[in-house]
Amino acid sequence: MAFGAGLVLVSPWLLKASGIWAVDRILPGSGTGDALRGETTFSFLAWPYSLQTFFYGYSLGPSLRELHQPDRLAVMRAAWPLLLAGALPVGVGLLAGVVRAGRKRGPLLVWIVVPILILTVLAVRNVKPWNPRYVAMVFPWVLCLAAWGLAALPRRWGLAATVVLTCLTLWSLGGYYWNGRYAKADVRAASSFVDAHNNVGTPILAPVITSVFKYYYQGPEEVMDTYGLPPLKNAAEADSFLDSTLSERSGCWLVLAREWYFDPGGHLPRALSRRGHLRLMNKAPGVRVYLWSRQAANEAKP
Repeated sequence: MAFGAGLVLVSPWLLKASGIWAVDRILPGSGTGDALRGETTFSFLAWPYSLQTFFYGYSLGPSLRELHQPDRLAVMRAAWPLLLAGALPVGVGLLAGVVRAGRKRGPLLVWIVVPILILTVLAVRNVKPWNPRYVAMVFPWVLCLAAWGLAALPRRWGLAATVVLTCLTLWSLGGYYWNGRYAKADVRAASSFVDAHNNVGTPILAPVITSVFKYYYQGPEEVMDTYGLPPLKNAAEADSFLDSTLSERSGCWLVLAREWYFDPGGHLPRALSRRGHLRLMNKAPGVRVYLWSRQAANEAKP
């Protein structure tokens, strides 16, 4: 009855999603076409990373921005002691829980493994990108299994693992609330700044976050997006994009956030600097706001 009621409640969304998802990509032999975000988003590291987010959130170890950088493997290697310390109590607890479950482990593992495998297939077949929140329905089972396993350990070992788990959780909470390294992109602050300082006729280029920026932006100026365009791979592609987007415009605002989706190499700011004068006007967590003028700095009028 609960599942039936849930299905009724989400049915309007399912009807909308059916027109968005490329479900035909699941069929054997079918082509996956262009990747959803330039390249497939799935990696087998997604499984342990999802476990880490279940127990510690996104604010322990490398941040999301760092994990999207080209040198992310080096970042992970530098953080391996912390990642290992977090993985040990979780791994020991889950393993002990599976052993303790006995005959109940089969149904329990089905509830955990099957949703993970379904999302894995969707990600590999390029139907839906992997995201830990998409398998959040298995989190209660994983949490209970780990707690059951920790309680089954010898008293000293169980207590030690629980203390490590608790301390790292508190550390992660501290990072979430007070460390700007893990802060989400403050698009609202960026839109407020542009709204307060914008001149009439100056358009705004906000790649990736266009819809969020438009939601907060109250001004009348055009907000240009990059929806449906492939990521910029080099300087030539950045120049071509600016030729088609800015055309004869004399200036624009550039709002950058989550650059790894459209401009992972940082080609766009450099291309604008070659064409005129680019100034950093404001910086909020995860967001940078630039003002670009086609007129070079040494030619600008007082």
